[in-house]
Amino acid sequence: MNKIESLKYLDVRIDYNVNKSNFITHFRDILKKGNSKIYTVNPEFIVDSYFNTDFKKELNSSDINVIDGVGLLYGIRKYFKKSISEEKIKNIKTFTGVDLVEEILQIANEMGLSLFLLGGSSLKKTSKKAGDFIKKNYPKIKLIGYSSEFSFSEIDDVMTIDFIHSKMKESNVNEIDILLVAYGHFKQEKWIGRNSSKVPARVSVGVGGTLDYLSGNLKRAPKIFRDFGMEWFYRLLTQPRRIIRIIKATLIFSYLSNTLGKKNFSKK
Repeated sequence: MNKIESLKYLDVRIDYNVNKSNFITHFRDILKKGNSKIYTVNPEFIVDSYFNTDFKKELNSSDINVIDGVGLLYGIRKYFKKSISEEKIKNIKTFTGVDLVEEILQIANEMGLSLFLLGGSSLKKTSKKAGDFIKKNYPKIKLIGYSSEFSFSEIDDVMTIDFIHSKMKESNVNEIDILLVAYGHFKQEKWIGRNSSKVPARVSVGVGGTLDYLSGNLKRAPKIFRDFGMEWFYRLLTQPRRIIRIIKATLIFSYLSNTLGKKNFSKK
């Protein structure tokens, strides 16, 4: 197995050689370890972590940080071409949150692992619909439960953990193999940092809006957009309210990269 190779992009660790083709081996390793965390880092994460040191610290505490976003991929290819071999640079690929979760579900189905879904819209019944999708398409997964009723706020932590424990008791399990948390970036990572060991979960994953796609509440971009790294543009066309996030992920990300790159880019 290839060892995980990392770099620091504005002080955030990126595991640049983890992708869909080799993920299963890395996942099995952290599953054995237990109390592990996977985050999907995109340009927004980099910008927000620059202004919030607690968020940066949480990202750097994970077991795997994959590249979720073509902007981050281009940034790595531009700023690390002298410190990473040309062959390795060419092989670096994005690994979006949706693709990551699909890979995890396939592995979980093959291994008969247990799963809990947390987050998403309560009004749209996101976690329930995603759970129904999983039960239909991945029948060997042991779905312990799901909930979109609780917030990411620390005030809700006790109620959330108590609810998860009640579902674990019903299923007669002492731990959950996989916990997918969908509170949106920044919020879900902070929640996982506070609570994953209290569940306990062997692997916790921040999945952003992925449950929206599994539930059918949102449609993913057509393959042609994904193939050309333009999934973000499709999402902007279908969700114009994302314009502020797009500005952060493009203009502000580019500004910080260009301004601070010489001092802050390094291999781990």
